[in-house]
Order: sequence, then C-alpha cells, then structure tokens
Amino acid sequence: MERINSIFENIDPDASHQDEIKDKAFDLIDEFVAQHFEEDFCELLISKIEPKTDLRKVARTLDILVWSTPDNGKRLDKLTRNWLNSNDGNKIRAILFRKDWLPTHDWEELSKNIIYKDTTLKPLIDYYTRELDYWRRTGLRNLGLLEEAIKASMPNSFIN
Repeated sequence: MERINSIFENIDPDASHQDEIKDKAFDLIDEFVAQHFEEDFCELLISKIEPKTDLRKVARTLDILVWSTPDNGKRLDKLTRNWLNSNDGNKIRAILFRKDWLPTHDWEELSKNIIYKDTTLKPLIDYYTRELDYWRRTGLRNLGLLEEAIKASMPNSFIN
C-alpha cells in the first residue's frame, strides 16, 4: 500500500497538464508493474487505495499503466470493461476520469447501464458520447470538456 500511496503523492490532478504527473510517478509505476503484473495488478491497485483518495489520481495511474505494462494495456482494456459493467462507483469513476481512454463501439448500451446505476455520472456519459463522435470525425480530443465533466461530479470523486 505504501508504494501505491507514493504513486498518488506524485500525481497532482489540479496542476497544469504538463505538471500533473511527476517523473517519480512513472518510476514507481514501473516498479509496481514489475512486482505485480502477473497478479491481478489493477484489482490490487484499487483494493489498496485509502478512503478519501482522489479518483482522478487513480485514473491517471491507469492511463500510465497502459504504456507501462508488457502487454501494452491489453489486460487493462479487459479490466476497463469489467469495471464499467460493475456496480462499484469507485471503479466506474476511475475509468470515466481517465484522459487517455475512449469508449468502444458498444458505448450507447454501456452508457445507459452506467446512468441507470448512478445518475450523477450523466455529465461524464454525455461528455464521452460527444467526444467519441468528435474523435471519430476529427481524430482530436477535447480534454478541457472532460475536466468540466469531472468537476461537475466532484462531490463524488473520492473513494468512499
């Protein structure tokens, strides 16, 4: 748990984009992957998070893990789907707060299920619905709108 907390201490979601992740976070995540990749490393990650942890830090850690794992995020993609289909609001938010993620082709059905579970996530669902269409048309992302959607759900953005 100490290593996970150290990772989070080196991520500041309120800082500017270029200052959000300190170099030390990348090193700590590399160590975490080296020690735990053969295990269910993402479940281990979320199970060790302390209450009141900012889920934006978890989301950024998941973003980094995509590029830090030997399989280039394949296991993480499967986990993402499992988390979005779960009834665990912390897991769902951790995925929806990610900056380096976009939903897959079955987003319409999945998004309805998420809103059914938690209506406070509607701003994030609406963002991803529009963002997916925008990205398909232009190949670009509008992360400023993601920040606004996350802020709209901020009262619920910490591990309970």
